[in-house]
Amino acid sequence: AYSLRGFRRVLAAGGTYVTTLPTTALPMDLLAAPFLRRRLRLVMVKPSGDDLTTLARFVAGGLKVPIAARVPLADAAAALADYHDHGARGKVVVRIG
Repeated sequence: AYSLRGFRRVLAAGGTYVTTLPTTALPMDLLAAPFLRRRLRLVMVKPSGDDLTTLARFVAGGLKVPIAARVPLADAAAALADYHDHGARGKVVVRIG
């Protein structure tokens, strides 16, 4: 699933991995982060207009999310398999509709 260790090869040294998913890997990632020369931040969010406004401010302030590929829903399984086999330098966006 999602973890700092899983994304370290696409995250530059000194970079920050930000997640909203408190997974079981989080405690290990927090311990490993200094040794991997990466930072880890957990952001707690709830579905609200205030949170979306905060995220919009982050983006307006220069937060960038690299997009590696955009694929239609019909190709999502193949894109996921390719990601697991070869990795991606960014997010894979699945288009629905």
